[in-house]
Amino acid sequence: MSEFDVIVVGGGVNGLTCAAYLAKSGAKVLVLERRDEVGTHCSTEEVTIPGFRHNLHAVWIITATSPCVEDLELEKFGLEFAVTEYAYGMPFPDGKCTLLHTWDPSKTYANWAKFSKKDADTFVQFAADLAPHAMEMIENMAYKQISPQSIDKMLEILQKCKAVPPDFIEMNGFEILDLVFESEHIKTMLASLQWIGALCPWHRTIGSLGALMVMSLGPVWAATQLKGGSHMLPHALARCLIHHGGMILQSCEVEKIIVENGEAKGVILSKDASYPEKKIMAKRAVVSDLTAVPTFLQLVGEEHLEPFTARITKFFRYDEHIIFGAHYALDKAPKWKASSWEPGLQNAFMGYFGPDNMKDVEEFASSYSSGRLHEKIMVNFFVPTLADPSQAPNGKHTALAWLDAPYNLRRLGGPEKWDEIKEDLVAKIAEQWNGYAPNFKPSVLATYAHTPLDIFRRNPSAIKGNWCGGSVCPEQLFTRPPMLDAQGRIVFAPRTPIKKLYISNSMWPWGTTFLGAGYLAASTVAEDLGIRNQPWWNHKPLNWWLKNIRRVAKGARKW
Repeated sequence: MSEFDVIVVGGGVNGLTCAAYLAKSGAKVLVLERRDEVGTHCSTEEVTIPGFRHNLHAVWIITATSPCVEDLELEKFGLEFAVTEYAYGMPFPDGKCTLLHTWDPSKTYANWAKFSKKDADTFVQFAADLAPHAMEMIENMAYKQISPQSIDKMLEILQKCKAVPPDFIEMNGFEILDLVFESEHIKTMLASLQWIGALCPWHRTIGSLGALMVMSLGPVWAATQLKGGSHMLPHALARCLIHHGGMILQSCEVEKIIVENGEAKGVILSKDASYPEKKIMAKRAVVSDLTAVPTFLQLVGEEHLEPFTARITKFFRYDEHIIFGAHYALDKAPKWKASSWEPGLQNAFMGYFGPDNMKDVEEFASSYSSGRLHEKIMVNFFVPTLADPSQAPNGKHTALAWLDAPYNLRRLGGPEKWDEIKEDLVAKIAEQWNGYAPNFKPSVLATYAHTPLDIFRRNPSAIKGNWCGGSVCPEQLFTRPPMLDAQGRIVFAPRTPIKKLYISNSMWPWGTTFLGAGYLAASTVAEDLGIRNQPWWNHKPLNWWLKNIRRVAKGARKW
């Protein structure tokens, strides 16, 4: 236990992905996790009533489109996907709703045509134009080192789509949605879907790319749950890693990365770790799955960084992609009023409610970017048990609402204010939900509030409660800020200015359950170690999902 080929600091899903790939490639790998269980942002816990299993953070699991499912044989290690017939639903105050079908685009078309045949035709045209290039698009976006060539390839593919304006890269999401669609209902739904994907519609370039990504929809979207809860993803990755000879030490917080002569040599555990202040050496590489600030300013230390790198790290942004979670144990599933207009809404395990139109979304964005809690409640909703009934006692359900909210609450007195207002906010969200599904409040058996401050307390690497490793904003698009090594040369993640030190977080692609950050870190480390050329490491993104969507869909229940 004193020396390994590779040490991975942090047992999040992308750190585990990187570790599993390297272990399967023959490296001796150790993962060190601060908590007593891996997968902090994919936790499933009984926080309300025994038997009700709540996914505290990640709920919408998009691993099904990742090449990791096949490369790492994750089904063999317990990963089992579950879906509802509709991937996303949005009820409106006028009693109507927009829908996205999980596997049948014709049903999405039928719903959209109720609002605008022109918009439904645009959806079909866009899907037809993109379909032949979808795999290549996803690969360049998430599973290849970002470069001018990969960016050009993505732009080239999108520009082949007839619905895409030629100058889309200069637009934000609101602009492009206004240009491409005419229905307020459809535009509002697509803008809401960008929030959940971290591609906020108010940013230029990011917003337009996000709008185009959510337009792709259909089987590509892969809106899935995991049977047993979100924590099954880190557990499957952990089983894979251990099967291939890797090791995981939990309750082992890393205090310092050992750096000698500009090179990462190993780590020192904290005095509170299971092995207090133990020194563990890494012969070939150290990978940090922590975010940028704790990795470089705390574990490495400014004394080992070029001043420019230290300075830009201090300004690394975490102020977007922060959520408040309101969790509910339910006696019955929500019965949506809008299901009388479109019954498919009852068969959507996630969606959005709150805004009447695009103007509401734009006003919400203005409040959020100004650091204010918006007066009108607008949230992503999830009912995971519609896809996987095992997450609650027989006939019961769990539900969750995600509210995008600022961390600091400066106008209210600071982040500690979350402890004071959280229960009232859970009640306000339930009241709003009840307006769309009148049986909601009578069905609530227990509640649990999970604030941005709680998220940060549980995971100090998630600064300000940020869920994806840092803000996906124009100054951090694609590359994240570049770093300089001791010789003044530009270095891009997953490599770092410290030799033999890599990072699988705070990079493009942003950290989420499509596992792109872990995949890319593993690819880069493996290339540098000369072990990348593995016969099993050759699957394409989206391939597994296209082959297995019908099998997964057979398990979808009608509610």
